[in-house]
Amino acid sequence: MKIIITKILIILSIFWLFWTIQNTYAEAQNVVEVTESIPWANCVFDWEKNLYVCTTERWFGAIMVVMWEILKYFTFLAGLFSVLALVVWWIMYSMWWANDSLKSTAKEYIQKSLMWLVLLLLSWTILYMIAPWVYV
Repeated sequence: MKIIITKILIILSIFWLFWTIQNTYAEAQNVVEVTESIPWANCVFDWEKNLYVCTTERWFGAIMVVMWEILKYFTFLAGLFSVLALVVWWIMYSMWWANDSLKSTAKEYIQKSLMWLVLLLLSWTILYMIAPWVYV
């Protein structure tokens, strides 16, 4: 039963991705603002914004959508894993009375989980500074 549900979800996600790409693909051209010039796009430097304004071809919109969806997917998985690890290690920390060495190990892993969660939340800001066209 789990395998059938997994296969159905995979097929639906593939159809959804192609549907999203098809809707983006219908646009004539995409105008994106980037920090560096894209070599194959018609880029003009905007002195007020200190960014390049590039007019890209139709298919570039599909690339932007795929990159955005990949970013959302992996960010969700990383956040889910970090929160689950935090919960598991918090439970282990609450059971320190059973084993004293478990308390220090659990405390260390709780700190690491919190650090990864903060880094994950900052990753959106970092990625927006590097490639703002992904968030268009």
